[in-house]
Amino acid sequence: MPRFFLSTENLQQRKATISGQELEHLRRVLRLRPGDRVTLFDDQGWEHEGVIASLTRDRGLIEIVKSYQPERESPLAITLAQALGKGDKMDLVVEKATELGVGRVVPLVSSRTVARPGGEKIQARRTRWHKIALSAVRPNADSRNP
Repeated sequence: MPRFFLSTENLQQRKATISGQELEHLRRVLRLRPGDRVTLFDDQGWEHEGVIASLTRDRGLIEIVKSYQPERESPLAITLAQALGKGDKMDLVVEKATELGVGRVVPLVSSRTVARPGGEKIQARRTRWHKIALSAVRPNADSRNP
């Protein structure tokens, strides 16, 4: 069943609203329609099984059937402190660390760090790393059950 990230602020009683990149992935990549079943996971560690009730251009409404807190996460809160590398090497580190179960990645700048982004550039990278981490927890479309 396809999985999507949902902020808890978009969850009201037994209904969820999905928008942005997650909606685009749902509509354009997976081509899901009303009536299809999905799994949502939120920022509090809960999963919600639901059925797509409606889709519009800028939001999707999902009726929650069942909510539960899965036991597949490691009981260890693992933090990876990683010095920034050149180019997009940190993208791969974030992706693979997330796939392995690291809960938090802390980028470091040391005396030997070559890459030293600042201001808006570091904020843009942080946003990119967040998107990469979300993609890493979403199963591949190829591995879905038909």
